[in-house]
Amino acid sequence: MNNIAEIVAKESGCDGETVRRVATLLLRELHRIAATDENVTTGAITETYWNFGTEACCHLGGLLMYHDNGTNRPGHPNDSLVPETMRRFLGCDEELHEIRERWLSYLANQRTETE
Repeated sequence: MNNIAEIVAKESGCDGETVRRVATLLLRELHRIAATDENVTTGAITETYWNFGTEACCHLGGLLMYHDNGTNRPGHPNDSLVPETMRRFLGCDEELHEIRERWLSYLANQRTETE
């Protein structure tokens, strides 16, 4: 199953159309915030944290970092300021460690399934 909407639908218990509608609205609002907030993408990161929690905030920061590094290659060394922004904003606590471990496990499982 490689379709993002299907993956989210399965995990959330929502139907695919609802997932697509909500995802579009969420991305639209984050885009609006970044386009109108004086803090630009940091504003979008902040709103994500307050509205959806630490894990959602971490994933948005990860997306921005891949774009910001200029290579668009995950895991490639970069000069992005996003990791520092995320450290300052979120700090380093046990919840972030758990999120990171779940994310790395998820990525490892995805690699195994595609091989």
